[in-house]
Amino acid sequence: MIIDGLICAILSYLIMRVIRHWQKPLIWIIEDSPIEIIYYQSNFRLQDYNVKYYTSAEMAVKDLLKLKQPKAVIVDYLLGNNIKGDEVVKFCDFHGIETILITQYDGEIKGIPEKRVYRKSLDDSFFRRIESWLHQATGN
Repeated sequence: MIIDGLICAILSYLIMRVIRHWQKPLIWIIEDSPIEIIYYQSNFRLQDYNVKYYTSAEMAVKDLLKLKQPKAVIVDYLLGNNIKGDEVVKFCDFHGIETILITQYDGEIKGIPEKRVYRKSLDDSFFRRIESWLHQATGN
């Protein structure tokens, strides 16, 4: 009887954790540099989100057609492949997905409003600005 109660309590706890996990908004981060991804993981406060990292735009676009659509996408501009981040932003706009572009590139990015371009920085304010945008974009 005690064991049955314990098993029931453990199962209830595990079910609640799964439900909380699936209720978190899904966001994607598309970044071709593994070092940048590690840097983001250690500096962004993303515990309230389900985060999926992609190292290429091609992989993300394929998954967009197969998987659950993310609430928001953060994409690097200069990806190490044939698709640039501005093309991903336009693709996401077509599908109604909130998207911002992050980059170290100082020039103008045609077709993308400057307010959607976040210049990479080691400053903590860079991460907090993106977290604020995520909160607004996902309603979380």
